[in-house]
Amino acid sequence: MEKMEGRNAFRSALFTLSVGMTIPLSDLQEKLSRMGYSRTEQIESQGSILSAEELDVFSNQMEDPVRIEFFGEEVDSIRTFSMESQRSLTQESEAKFYPAGEKGFLLHRRYFSLLDYFSGKKAVIFLG
Repeated sequence: MEKMEGRNAFRSALFTLSVGMTIPLSDLQEKLSRMGYSRTEQIESQGSILSAEELDVFSNQMEDPVRIEFFGEEVDSIRTFSMESQRSLTQESEAKFYPAGEKGFLLHRRYFSLLDYFSGKKAVIFLG
C-alpha cells in the first residue's frame, strides 16, 4: 500500500515566534534557512530574510513582511512593515512562519499508510 502524508503534515511545519521568546538570532536564521527562506539584501519577495541587528522576514502566508527586533537573545518586538517605505505598519505579538517552498516542507514530511491508523491485529477488508 502506498504511503501518503499525514493530515497534520502542513501544521507540523509551522513555526511560531512570539514577543518575549528567547532564541539566539543565529539559531532563528538557521531555522528559517532550513525552512526554505533565502537571505537577501532587501526584502523584495515572499520567502526571504534579511539580517542585521534585527531580522526581516517575508513569509508566504503574510501580506506584509515582519521586522523582528532582539534585546540580546530575547524577541523584543515584531512589527509588520511596508516594503516600499520600510516603515512600520502594525505591532504584532507573534508571527507564524510556514516553509517557504518545497525544500522547507520536505524536512517535516512524514508518510503514513492507511494501515498505520489501525492498532493491534485487525483485519481490513477492501470491497471493490
